Amino acid sequence: MKVRFLLLGVVLALLLSSCAPSVVELVHKKHYQAAQRKIQRELAKNPNDDYYNHLLGVIYRDTGQYVIAARQFEKAIRVNPYVPQYYLDYAFMLTQYIDPPHPTNYEQAIRLLNECLRIDPQNYPALRELMITYYTQRQYHDVIRTAETLLQLHRCDMDAIQFRGKAISALRRWDSAVAHYRWALQECQEEKFRFQLAEAQERLGSDYDAMVQWKNYRERLGEMVVYPDTSLCVAERRLFRLQERNRDWLKAQNEQPILELRSPSICENIDGGYADLHFTILNPYSISDFTVYRNDQQVIIPAETKTGILRQLNQSATGTYDLFLPAFEFESGKNQIDLRVVDALGRTTSERYYFWSTGPEQFESMLMAEAPTTNVFFVLIGIANYQNDDARFNFVDLDYSDRDAIELYETLRQQGNIPEENFRLLTNAAATRSEIQAAITYWLAEKLESDPKNVGVIYFSGHGGRVPDSPNDADEEDGFDEALLPYDWNPNFDRRVPTAIVDDDFARWIMDWLPQENPKVLIFDSCYSSGAAKPGAEEIDPEHIDPLEPNLPIPNCALLAASRASELSREDPTTGHGALTARILRALQSAKSDQNHDGRISLQEVYNQIYPGFYNRFGHRPILKSEYVKPDQIFLLQHME
Repeated sequence: MKVRFLLLGVVLALLLSSCAPSVVELVHKKHYQAAQRKIQRELAKNPNDDYYNHLLGVIYRDTGQYVIAARQFEKAIRVNPYVPQYYLDYAFMLTQYIDPPHPTNYEQAIRLLNECLRIDPQNYPALRELMITYYTQRQYHDVIRTAETLLQLHRCDMDAIQFRGKAISALRRWDSAVAHYRWALQECQEEKFRFQLAEAQERLGSDYDAMVQWKNYRERLGEMVVYPDTSLCVAERRLFRLQERNRDWLKAQNEQPILELRSPSICENIDGGYADLHFTILNPYSISDFTVYRNDQQVIIPAETKTGILRQLNQSATGTYDLFLPAFEFESGKNQIDLRVVDALGRTTSERYYFWSTGPEQFESMLMAEAPTTNVFFVLIGIANYQNDDARFNFVDLDYSDRDAIELYETLRQQGNIPEENFRLLTNAAATRSEIQAAITYWLAEKLESDPKNVGVIYFSGHGGRVPDSPNDADEEDGFDEALLPYDWNPNFDRRVPTAIVDDDFARWIMDWLPQENPKVLIFDSCYSSGAAKPGAEEIDPEHIDPLEPNLPIPNCALLAASRASELSREDPTTGHGALTARILRALQSAKSDQNHDGRISLQEVYNQIYPGFYNRFGHRPILKSEYVKPDQIFLLQHME
């Protein structure tokens, strides 16, 4: 009997052990404590078991114990250097888990990934991670080489196509970029590559080819989009800009009339459902007929009205005709407007435009409703006292920059009744490079991702500087990058250990981490500040150029800067603030800034209060730039108290 019970116990123990979850299952389910106990029991039997040392490293990595994890990964590799996964997991930790990664981490990750590929040359995760790491380090030739290896394994790998194109564009090899995206478009049948193809053709100077691609891309998006789409608006504006730039050439080459939209603006939202449509027609012969279609349905224009419009249209007989359709009605939502024109020789041309509207049926309710509320989230940075002030480098502490950020925070909270959770305030020692990066790439990114209508505002008051341009990315004609200087900036500049926030890095944080569709505002009260969103931004001089029509390379972004890229910015002892911030505060605190009396203060209204007399007093010019977003539609205060 005892023997029978003993055998039964052995059988039950074997069954229970076979049903128990494995260590890998426990790690996968994040039951780390149970998995660690099992692993430690195994390592007690054999401390040099590479498999369990590696798994223990994975647990330490996933629980944020990176120093111990590194030791475990290194031990596993030392015991068995022929397992690709050991190198791969270690490299992933260095680039994906530790934030922000130190530059030496990237170098070590590249060595590990290359070792992994030496063992397994077709390891897809290792190739992909190596390609991304090379791109992060701006080693663009290596990006191209690695992407081409990936494309040999997977002919239409989207990541490889995108990163190869980005690297070629970063090297400004526009002819190669055109060839690359043309191949990708034909080979993979992905319309999204048409955007990059058109952009590369435009950079190469092939304006006509670019116009064809932008037009095709716009038509394709128009079939798909039911809500205002950033890419569609980009295509509309790029096409419009090219047509404007090449008007004379088109006129000479084209055998049909040329149509140009004068108003409303491309992709404009029409409040109330009605707007005046205004076109210009370029043609040496008179216009015999025109037809307007709204969402593929012809708009019926009474015969007498149409005859009167044509008679008035042809009065000038100069080859430039103004077609004006007053109080044109738009439907609610997306409106696809097609204009078809026939001249006296029977030649026909047509153009398509997109607008969005509240629709006439919503006009009355819109007037009665309270002004729409959009959440605005602020990252406010002010640094007066620096960790490494050094007079030898003409780098000393400031007087008022920390007060700038604090008072701006208090003014926005009180005047706009904005909740405290909408702010991230970093001053002096709290405003290190890593904290600023985290506030933008994590906190603000999370807030904006919750709603495409949310607005992100990044404000910086502190030292701005110019630092030597990287030899790997020599994109500055003068050899210097403009930069924002955080609390822990080291005046003994060393590119290998970045402490300054150079313009390229800052732009990459914005473009790679913040959603493109959300409006963004950058406000810099620092020296050389209008260069902080480079490369390639055009400066706006309000005395000569309308500030609503500038060009900034970060999509859906407006920049308000205290100075041009070549100018120093001043502090104002009479107000105890930076010169720009003092006027921003005055504008936000004054009801006169609400120039259209809608109970809100827009970025444009703030700028209108800043610019007059600014240069005469301080000797530097505040700059307003924007890209695909109108400063009069970005509201810093929505409900004035």
